[in-house]
Parts: sequence; C-alpha cells; structure tokens
Amino acid sequence: MESGRCAEALLFSRTYKPSLTAGVVEKLKGELVKNGKERVANTIASPDGNLDLFPDWTDYLEAERSRGVQV
Repeated sequence: MESGRCAEALLFSRTYKPSLTAGVVEKLKGELVKNGKERVANTIASPDGNLDLFPDWTDYLEAERSRGVQV
C-alpha cells in the first residue's frame, strides 16, 4: 500500500485475505481524511465491529483459514 493504492488493496484483501481487510479499511479511511475527503471516509464500513453489514464475513474468514493462506 506504499503506492497509495489503498482502494485496490482493499478489493484484493477482501477477495484473497479477508483477515487483513479491517486494517486496509482503516488505512484507506485515513488516506481519504488526509486528502480532505472525510465525508467519503465516513461512508465506508469495515467488517470489524459491523458484522450486521457483512453477514457472511465469518464464513469468508473460515474459508481463508481452511485454505491455509500465508502472508
């Protein structure tokens, strides 16, 4: 994410490494705030603490664990 492409990193993390998604969301929101886009940042939800918005999230995490994906 050093390249400043947090949005792309977020999409890839959700698909390939869901356990990293909450951290990537926070970094993306921080970048948006830093660039004067606080209103946009406030509209982005993270699965961390918002499982009602991500009903299958625990299944995604379990699938990741069962694949044995390492970073």
